[in-house]
Amino acid sequence: MKNIKYIMLAVVAIVCGLAMTSCTDDNDWPVDKSYDRLFTPTSLEVDALDPAAVNVTITSNASDNVAYYVIEICTDGKRFTEDVPVGQMKDSRVFGEDKSIPATGTVTHYVLPAKLGNYMYQMRVKACSNRPGKGDSRWLNYSKNDEYYFEVGAEVEE
Repeated sequence: MKNIKYIMLAVVAIVCGLAMTSCTDDNDWPVDKSYDRLFTPTSLEVDALDPAAVNVTITSNASDNVAYYVIEICTDGKRFTEDVPVGQMKDSRVFGEDKSIPATGTVTHYVLPAKLGNYMYQMRVKACSNRPGKGDSRWLNYSKNDEYYFEVGAEVEE
């Protein structure tokens, strides 16, 4: 009976000791600060029937950190990739770098302030923050029906 009492006491002491040493507020691994960025917008829709008023709808998850969006369009035949710097594609036009496309909740509507010719365009968008140290999101490329171009002034096929 005495042995069982000592065994139980030893087990309780070991469990309490392990519980106390496993409680910490710090991570045991380093955190890469480059991943401290906004989430990428979830969808990008374009209504380009009227070349004078191309409507863009950006949908994203609700985040208080998104302050504005940057949109880039171009007519270059090469597809946008993450490593292509802003404005480096052929005939590239960038909107919103001056914070003129403010985030308005989970859905943001924007009319491109430039008359576009009847060409095939590709588009990408990213979310940006005003918070110091908070990185921009990754780019979201426009895509519909496995095509990454949209045509300005063309009828939309249903």
